Amino acid sequence: MESYYDDTLTPPRRLGDRVNDYFLLGVNLRFMDIFDTKFFIDMNVSNLLDQEIRYPTTSNNATFAQKGTIGRGRTFLLTLGYYF
Repeated sequence: MESYYDDTLTPPRRLGDRVNDYFLLGVNLRFMDIFDTKFFIDMNVSNLLDQEIRYPTTSNNATFAQKGTIGRGRTFLLTLGYYF
């Protein structure tokens, strides 16, 4: 992915370096009717393979993030709910 191209600079150029592409894989599991009730548990995992995520440089972060800003790694979200 390419960073922001600023045509107001002299000479016009990209603000940062090229960022490598990445592939994100996520999973969502839901268990319904726990203990024969109307409760459920939902587990969501984002970035399952824990890939390094870098977002390309923009005009807001050109002075300190030449390789782009770092995104989140693997994250877990566990939800307990009741349906009616």
